Amino acid sequence: MTIYWQLAGTDPDAYLTHLAEALRNLTIRLVNLDRPTDAAGWATKAVAVNRLLRDRDPATHAADLARALYDAAVLLDGVGDRPGAGWRPPNRRGLRHALRPRRLRTAGRRRRRMAAQLAT
Repeated sequence: MTIYWQLAGTDPDAYLTHLAEALRNLTIRLVNLDRPTDAAGWATKAVAVNRLLRDRDPATHAADLARALYDAAVLLDGVGDRPGAGWRPPNRRGLRHALRPRRLRTAGRRRRRMAAQLAT
């Protein structure tokens, strides 16, 4: 990792994406070795690197940042760092609403709008 950090520091355009991939691979390996606390630390570093990449080129690296954030949140929640994971206890409606597909959430609104238009 030290070499990737040094290379990314000297030439970020060439090596920052490689550093992000290496951090994710290290995180996965640590999880497989049953070391979730260590993995959570490296996952948060992966988030920081992916944020830098996203700031440089949002169209290319937004999905990578989302994946890194998800990985870090799952790991931090798993080791008990719920505030670090951005975890909040959901209310019942919020959780049910979040789990429904978007097309189902908007279908009721569309039907009500169409019914209102037909009534006028």
